[in-house]
Amino acid sequence: MESLIHHLNPLATTTVRADTDAIWVGLNSDTSLIPDSAIIFRNLPDPGWSADDFSDSGQILPFDNTRDPDWYRFEEQWAPWTPTSFIAQQHPWYDLLETAVPVEERDGGWSMAEIQRREYSLDLTQVQACIRYIVDFDERVSRRMTVPGVFPTERLAKIYPTQKLVQINAAKAKRSALHSIRWLAWWTTIIVNWEKDLADSVVHQVSSILSTVKTRRGVICDLDRDWQTINIPLYLQHDIPFFYLWDFEARSDERFSCLNPSLNMTYWAVRQGTPLTLIPDLEEADINKIARQATTLDHFFQEIFAYQGTDEAPILHTYSAFIIDFEGWKRRPVKRDDATLASLTKFYHYKVLEEDGDKEYKTVVFWRWRKRLPCDEYLRRRYKAHLPGEEIAYLIREEFQFDYAPRTGTTYDRETGLITSRHNRQSPSLLERLGGNRSLQDRVSSDIRTDDMSADSCSGSTDEDLLFVRFVEVPEVLYHPRAVNSPAAWIRFNVKKLEQSRRQTSEARAARGIDPSPYRRSQSPARLSDPFFVSHERPEVMFRRMLKDESAKITYTESTWFAPGFAWNADFLETAYIFIPDIESEARLRYWANCWDTIGTIHRLLSTAIEHGLKFYLALPQDRLRQFRPIIVDSLDRTSASSLYTAGFQEPNLSPAENMATFCTLYLARMNDLLCRPHAQAFIGEGGQFSWIARRWTGVRLVEEFMSGPSIQVTVHNRGFYDSASQDASYLSHDAVSKQEKDLLLGYCTGINGCSGKWLFLPAEIFDNNFELWTGEWNAALDHIYGRLADDIARGKGKLRTKEKWKNWIRNNERGQHRPRYLPITQDFTDVMDGISRAGLRPTWHKQLLDDITFPEQRWD
Repeated sequence: MESLIHHLNPLATTTVRADTDAIWVGLNSDTSLIPDSAIIFRNLPDPGWSADDFSDSGQILPFDNTRDPDWYRFEEQWAPWTPTSFIAQQHPWYDLLETAVPVEERDGGWSMAEIQRREYSLDLTQVQACIRYIVDFDERVSRRMTVPGVFPTERLAKIYPTQKLVQINAAKAKRSALHSIRWLAWWTTIIVNWEKDLADSVVHQVSSILSTVKTRRGVICDLDRDWQTINIPLYLQHDIPFFYLWDFEARSDERFSCLNPSLNMTYWAVRQGTPLTLIPDLEEADINKIARQATTLDHFFQEIFAYQGTDEAPILHTYSAFIIDFEGWKRRPVKRDDATLASLTKFYHYKVLEEDGDKEYKTVVFWRWRKRLPCDEYLRRRYKAHLPGEEIAYLIREEFQFDYAPRTGTTYDRETGLITSRHNRQSPSLLERLGGNRSLQDRVSSDIRTDDMSADSCSGSTDEDLLFVRFVEVPEVLYHPRAVNSPAAWIRFNVKKLEQSRRQTSEARAARGIDPSPYRRSQSPARLSDPFFVSHERPEVMFRRMLKDESAKITYTESTWFAPGFAWNADFLETAYIFIPDIESEARLRYWANCWDTIGTIHRLLSTAIEHGLKFYLALPQDRLRQFRPIIVDSLDRTSASSLYTAGFQEPNLSPAENMATFCTLYLARMNDLLCRPHAQAFIGEGGQFSWIARRWTGVRLVEEFMSGPSIQVTVHNRGFYDSASQDASYLSHDAVSKQEKDLLLGYCTGINGCSGKWLFLPAEIFDNNFELWTGEWNAALDHIYGRLADDIARGKGKLRTKEKWKNWIRNNERGQHRPRYLPITQDFTDVMDGISRAGLRPTWHKQLLDDITFPEQRWD
């Protein structure tokens, strides 16, 4: 186990809950959120409730899964994004599911009060119109995609014979609004530059709707049923709670060894040096065998680098090109050009097929899930998601799922991607006869079948059926209370079984000293150092709970790009110390380490810090510098270093040019020199605009160099920064860039004839002290603004501005649709650090050895 521990790279930390009839596992999620009756609803997407199943306020009495984790459904892959809480102090009306709406008596019946009716109607119209606009005008929307049911706003003014029916109608309107919001949240997550083809008014409306969403519902998965379509990396990347049922089928399938709870909990226990006790149902006879199996799988349960390709035939210009994105998926056509084929050939194995006996016009099929073995040994051992330069796999999986993923009863050939079988619907099962095979989307329209959504699964579907996404109305008709053809009737008949299951679970929890209530939404996942399934209220645990709820506003949950986390040098991380020069950076790092379940290792924490543009440095003691000194120094580096690292070296400034096109050309030429210097990687540690600009002109090269260790500036020439003059001198060294080099990166040009100097980018002091959008962390607004500035420079149309003109420019650009919904203030960060001190955690990480940092933090004695 010890030899494999550093190569497992599990997705996330694991929490477990053992009920009498199921073992639940959560990844970075609290399993107490799973309803006790979830196992019963495993195959009942839409129970078909009657009026008797609703309370007088419109709440579903037996089981309301609107905001509780529910089972994964292929046709509603956006359901996990359902909002469960909002940042706004006053809850929106669609979040008040347990609250009755005001009603008024009218024309011998009852209807919703006029004020609420207008508010509901306006919000529903806006959110449903946004979906309609995206579906109609965005070509990236699959024609087979399902969308939430449309709630007719005129139904809000309808007169009902009883007040309860008014409340049920209002409850359906609330759920329809939440369903529409979750679809928008999902769409904006999976589509890069989702606002590109939309009108500004629609982009503003969507951003406004989603700006107050705080947490999401999450999803429960049946691994054996859903493994080909679930998207675990996407869920964890965006803080979507993910749970799965660990049953006999999952445990016996080697494909799911990477999700074995015993393996993952053992991994974290070994890494953190903490004790671990497993219940008998989770104990494994050979944990080393499971570990070996897990290292051969990626995050989509596919074998990595296992395919030994034979001699691959050359690809001719007459060949049609397809790609199979994931194992068992249908093949999809790819753009036929030299650049695309060269990229696909570089990353993936392929095969040339002769179809229909045509020897000239053959077909070449690439297998994305059969990647070529990279040359880098470290990358081969640590690979899980995607290779450098490759498209992000989890975005591809989500975007093309409706068109190319296999469905129930429909399978595709692993080699060719062609259909091999179709579902035979002639003999429905008992569950199908009860209606359990039909989703909510299918039930609302009797003339639509699940098979119609795929051209391959129904021979009778026509091209016209696939031209438009189907919009259907939310049904108004309720099942009869005594109906025997609905799953709800079966649930009512087995209500005693439900109650018994809940009682047994509560008793089991009470016996372990756990709160018997299953709805502890604020509870953080149990730590491995605690007794199994128990979360003690120690000060640091209490601090993390409060921090997670109160301080989420100091950071953004999404990055504007993704750092190559595979590039970290493990030896460098084991010996380096972290320097954190400001309270904003440290507060965010501590918040992520304690509250983000996706942050389980130091390399993930530092990768996130780089993605978010935080300022920090990694320093080494003098006796460790020799360890990272290169055996051979490149001749180009040696030549440049002879002048760069000698005393008295002065960086020449840019000089004015005849026109901006010439000046921009000169600037980019100087960037080619500046960013190729051995210590240029230090710009990444500077964070903010320095890191962004350096990445803009070099890609991820400097990021990878920063992750690999110090440059020859400190290892060979003993230059850079040496911490000897501070009050608590540590005598550590790290790479550093000079003030002149920073000015050069920002495009500083000296003034002439007594005029002030000018910059292509914001002067550093103005960016740090006068730019409201910069709060110590890079965000989408800054990314958008700086992208425009860099594009202008690349086209030779950049503008030089004095400090005063930059201040005027700031006033014109601090507003707009990309502006964050909340800009943290100094007090927010001070509160975090004060909470850390009160919880008894280490007062600061500044000048702390990285290897001593734990996740989450433990009390510092």
